[in-house]
Amino acid sequence: MPNNTLYSSPLEYSMLTVYDIASRLNDADQKRAQHFESTMGIHLSKKKFYPIKTDEESYVLFPAELDLLLYRGQCQYYNPCRPSLYREKLTKIGLFVERLRYSEFRILLETHPAINDLANSKLEFMSTLHINKLALAQHYGLKTELIDFTSDPFIAAFFAVTKYNITTKKYEPIFNNYDGVYYIHKPSLIDIEPYNKRRLQAVGLYPIHRPGEQKAYSYLLFENECLNKLNLFKQIRFKHEKKTTLKIFDIFEGGEKLFPFDPIQDKADAIISANAFSEKSFYLTNKEYKQYDIKRTKKELKKININISNDVNFSFSEKEVDGLSKAWKNEEDNFFSKIETRYCF
Repeated sequence: MPNNTLYSSPLEYSMLTVYDIASRLNDADQKRAQHFESTMGIHLSKKKFYPIKTDEESYVLFPAELDLLLYRGQCQYYNPCRPSLYREKLTKIGLFVERLRYSEFRILLETHPAINDLANSKLEFMSTLHINKLALAQHYGLKTELIDFTSDPFIAAFFAVTKYNITTKKYEPIFNNYDGVYYIHKPSLIDIEPYNKRRLQAVGLYPIHRPGEQKAYSYLLFENECLNKLNLFKQIRFKHEKKTTLKIFDIFEGGEKLFPFDPIQDKADAIISANAFSEKSFYLTNKEYKQYDIKRTKKELKKININISNDVNFSFSEKEVDGLSKAWKNEEDNFFSKIETRYCF
């Protein structure tokens, strides 16, 4: 368990714009990179990802950082600040339904040819790619126990000055008078936990573009935890300012750079709005969480109009798999061009 007292006074108010905050942090990142290059001869490209083994069997494609700082931007200060799964007081059966959605999403990923390719093949001396399915579910809008972070200060700034419109399915700039908040986290360099049990994980590079474009990391919070109360995270409150908001919004082309077209999103949206799920996802959920009586759970699901059926299938069709396979073959060289090895980890 990490020490939660990194910052003795984690909250401060800033007269700077969020663009200025991100700029200063970005400048500091560049100076640290120059220091590593001049003193250790290590040059890491911000456009590259580096394979780092998490155990004997798998690796994660980490963004290029050595002295790591992570950032999170929110357009509004929420207290408590909790992950999406715990923002509402869901009943036990309500939590089970969200777990069902996650199980369906995992089943969906198993039919994605590019992900299957990397999950079952090896990169030269490396092992197979670690697929962080929970973090991917978070990135496609499912309710999880994860909080998003990024290693890019300006990406955090984008999320600090925008809000997602569920109708248009786009991020929109906001010009409200309330405070936004910018979080900074410096992870511990030493974590004895096995990688798959660590609360902080790099999402990394995948053949689906979104996590890599966002230089994504995720932090797991437990049910009654609040991000604001963990002193590992420095909080900077700032005032929204229209000119700054539009400047950051334009840098990322309204979010198009961070959210490139992805056929997984339509499938994820269908799972998020579904009221019927497969028997496979039901038994997968029940097996993983082990606290649900099968017969009673099915009865409780029926009471809230949730059905379990063998006829439900959110997976990619043969035609969709064929299209994704062709797209992966065209993209494969570009994907591997983003990967670079280094002599020490």
